[in-house]
Amino acid sequence: MSPDSILRCRVARSDDEPFLWAALYHAIHVPAGRAALPSEIVRRPELARYVQGWSAEHEPGVIAETVDGERIGAAWVRLLQGDRAGYGHVADEVPELSMAVLPQWRGRGVGTLMLQ
Repeated sequence: MSPDSILRCRVARSDDEPFLWAALYHAIHVPAGRAALPSEIVRRPELARYVQGWSAEHEPGVIAETVDGERIGAAWVRLLQGDRAGYGHVADEVPELSMAVLPQWRGRGVGTLMLQ
């Protein structure tokens, strides 16, 4: 079964913010064999900047969903400048991309679909 037959992508909306916090947690790289980090880690300033203050009107994003509407992935950009620059900072005029797919959906083309 192709990913397109079981899921879809839509533009992220303001009411997706709680899911972006969950997605941010799943975007954190944890090396194999290491214990999972506590979920509240995303509230640390160096990570919270990727969601806190995000605006669907000004910073585009996409949500991957099953055809039943279950959110399973997210990709969104933030224009983090100056002292708010994040881990992926290249230049103040280049947005940073955050992206995550829920663990049970990884390896099934969800990330590729969101990027397309």
